Amino acid sequence: MSEKVRYTITACISGTSCNFDCGYCYRKKQGVEEKNQPSYFRYSVDYMLNALSKQRLGGIADIIVIGGGETLLHPDVVPFIKGLLAEGHIVEVVTNMTLNHRIDELLDNTPPEHLERLLVKGSFHYLELKRLNKLDDFFNNMKKVVDAGASCFPFLVICEEYIPLLDEIKSVFIENLGELPHCTSALDFTEAKMQPYGFYNSEFKKIVTEKFGSKINDTFDRFLSVDVKKHFCYAGEWSFVLNTSNGSISRCFYSPSEQNIFKDISSEIKLGAIGTNCCIGNCALHYNLVSQGIMPDFDDVISYGDMLYKPKLFNKKLVELLNFKYENYMPLFSKEEEQKINAKTRETFEELKTKV
Repeated sequence: MSEKVRYTITACISGTSCNFDCGYCYRKKQGVEEKNQPSYFRYSVDYMLNALSKQRLGGIADIIVIGGGETLLHPDVVPFIKGLLAEGHIVEVVTNMTLNHRIDELLDNTPPEHLERLLVKGSFHYLELKRLNKLDDFFNNMKKVVDAGASCFPFLVICEEYIPLLDEIKSVFIENLGELPHCTSALDFTEAKMQPYGFYNSEFKKIVTEKFGSKINDTFDRFLSVDVKKHFCYAGEWSFVLNTSNGSISRCFYSPSEQNIFKDISSEIKLGAIGTNCCIGNCALHYNLVSQGIMPDFDDVISYGDMLYKPKLFNKKLVELLNFKYENYMPLFSKEEEQKINAKTRETFEELKTKV
């Protein structure tokens, strides 16, 4: 069994329950009024782990576990994460870093060789952390993750409310962590526009670059202007999005669901490349996928591990594991094959639209 990463999987935890109430929450911008809709798993954790076994996937996966609200609120999500690590996968977890008991549960009795493959992404919501008196919890939990042997990095989504506070935020990170956060700008998610708000201009970009020097932000800015429909993408072939509540998968965000991988775990996982049939405005927020070479046209993008690396927060093993490009070991399609795949994918998507 190859130890090369076979898939990048975004494992979405359903629901909108969150212990924060951020004014800029993109869920609110999408018109989701009920923020306390709980997440659920239709299948048991053991069953889902069998469905995502290394044997079935054909190798290990880089699995990003992310919730519609706060990821770690689901009672079974920590056993799910620990089970994925035990299977040999790399696991990235997105959390606001304030559920102390869940962070403890995630780290307690987890073998060192598993923690080496765990990356915790701490979403930094400054105003809510201050309002709820949770700043210390955020930073203490980040230190706890690192001390346990896992890796983490703080992540700041810069909304308009944060612009006057950027110097203050920078000072808070230097004082508490000795590292600066990675960052991007808030985007308009309505109707998959994925476009920045009016404050995103050349002056703003210069300020953010000077203050934070985030390599994620550099890639984010570059891909805001890339027309993804002009570049063949291997999403679906090398990556997919999983709805953990029921097992349905799609090639990428906003593309239709095509297969359920939980109903019959003996079945082959087969979607195929999305090609130039992308369903979103840009790939700016998918810096992980572009850095892993999901669009081989952009072979100059920095590798994912090097993009994320913060010396005080990462173990070198994880950086090595994440520094891969799919194109270096996975087969590429010829131009003629790309044309056939594009036509077939368009046809599939049109058929699925008629069934909705």
